[in-house]
Amino acid sequence: MFIPRKNHLFSNVLLQVSVINTCEITALALIRLWIRFRSGLMVPDMLSRRISYIQSLFTVMSLVLISLVFLRAFRKLRNVRSVISEDDYSEMAKLQEEMNPAGISSLSSYSVLQLLQIWAFVLIGVNIVQETWSAMYQNFISMLAQNLVFVTTANFFEIYNLSHGFKYIGMVTAIIIAIFVTGVFLRDSKLKWAAVIVLLVFTAAFALMRMRTITVSGHNVGIVWTSVICHLMQTVGLFSVAMYLRDK
Repeated sequence: MFIPRKNHLFSNVLLQVSVINTCEITALALIRLWIRFRSGLMVPDMLSRRISYIQSLFTVMSLVLISLVFLRAFRKLRNVRSVISEDDYSEMAKLQEEMNPAGISSLSSYSVLQLLQIWAFVLIGVNIVQETWSAMYQNFISMLAQNLVFVTTANFFEIYNLSHGFKYIGMVTAIIIAIFVTGVFLRDSKLKWAAVIVLLVFTAAFALMRMRTITVSGHNVGIVWTSVICHLMQTVGLFSVAMYLRDK
């Protein structure tokens, strides 16, 4: 069986997650800048315990909200599917296609359920793994900073930039795969190509691009491009995919 096209169940979930991620990243960025400028922090943000605690709090809050979004979507889909017996799903789908082909979604309710499960695993499960990797990477950078006597400051920041992509590669790869799989479900070549392009861009940023430093109010702020791409994927990327799916 199909769900009504006007429900936009799947795209609404991605929209809400993108809004949650945007609020989290924006709030955390503002707090980081405030702490850095107020205290004159001269080391990477991840070496600050205060910033680490705040980031952990924001991450937990974000994961809880995202989980609630998916739980609400699963409950709503279950209610729609429970209207008729499971044995009648196929017959109902045929009837819907014959009577109202323009008013039903492009995918069956079962396909929507599968996509929701895939994206829930990515945006919740992989996100938890991502935070674990982040904590381990933070320990690595902290240990490296404590042994700066063996490396120059310039080499330290070069190592920091080159290794930073490992922190985000899991999450970015998972989102790329999820977008590609969504394209497979919808038989949509644009989503598949979008996933391939993002994959190439992230790989290029990881292997070729170096950290850029900008000056804000007299303070130097380093921009790591792999981090920028990951955060854009979690915010603008999800929002764009959601809006495309609504239109599709």
